[in-house]
Amino acid sequence: MNTGGELFDSATTTKRDSIRRDPPFSRMESNSFPIGVFLPLVYQLASRLSVAKKQSRFQILLHDLLYQMTLQYPDHCIWQLLALANGDRIPSNQRNAANYVVDQDKVQAVNLLLDKLGKTNKAFAQLITESKQLSEAYY
Repeated sequence: MNTGGELFDSATTTKRDSIRRDPPFSRMESNSFPIGVFLPLVYQLASRLSVAKKQSRFQILLHDLLYQMTLQYPDHCIWQLLALANGDRIPSNQRNAANYVVDQDKVQAVNLLLDKLGKTNKAFAQLITESKQLSEAYY
């Protein structure tokens, strides 16, 4: 006798498997979710990136959100990501430079995201390269 439990279990498993395979925001239509509402929070969101916890659901969602935001709004996001990527570059002559603690995990995670973004297309890679060169002028 079929009580319906097997049908429910297989449907749940199928949905769960699709969640694991597809990045969260790739399943949404571009018009269904206004990703721009998170623009004021780019720096705070990027500061939560981590390489050590890369496989957690939160990190996967956060990585995909920042990836999509940067693709749609590069002028707003790239500078925030570069600020975090250069977080370990403290001038030695700066006052209290020895007291500054750098989280290398965040720096590495942001650099991985920038590398992935640079591989999307040639124009985007050029934009990231030129932004890095401009930020170098300030160091």
